[in-house]
Amino acid sequence: MDLLSAVPEPLSDWPPDLCVARGAKKEEQPGGRIQGQDSHLMDRRLHLALGVADIEASIADYSSRLGLEPDCVVPGIYALWRTAALNVSIRVVPVGEAGQLRHLGWEEPDATAMETSVDVNGILWERFSCSVQRQEIEALWGTAARFQ
Repeated sequence: MDLLSAVPEPLSDWPPDLCVARGAKKEEQPGGRIQGQDSHLMDRRLHLALGVADIEASIADYSSRLGLEPDCVVPGIYALWRTAALNVSIRVVPVGEAGQLRHLGWEEPDATAMETSVDVNGILWERFSCSVQRQEIEALWGTAARFQ
């Protein structure tokens, strides 16, 4: 069974190409793998979730640093960027927690659910696919989430 066929509306009609990072050539997904390397590892994107105090200033700053606009914005609360190598999210947190790592993770195309674990240093790790992450965003913020 294909993952997108199992996803409830409104995601079932969401084009799979939206999961290809902007700025990446389609043939690099997964054709850009380095020969001899595990294809599973080459399809992963490292997920970095950061806490911020000022969402608008942070969106401008990270958009400049990453060279692209966010893939998703929840006004006043959250933003997400997806590059060929990274999945970066920012979320408003109390001022004393701004600038801190919220959690890490892996975006992997074969993940069928949001999985979490804690490493030996107490850092929360998530594992999810592009469509699973979108489901979580829509479950949290509904129509307030604006996807490109």
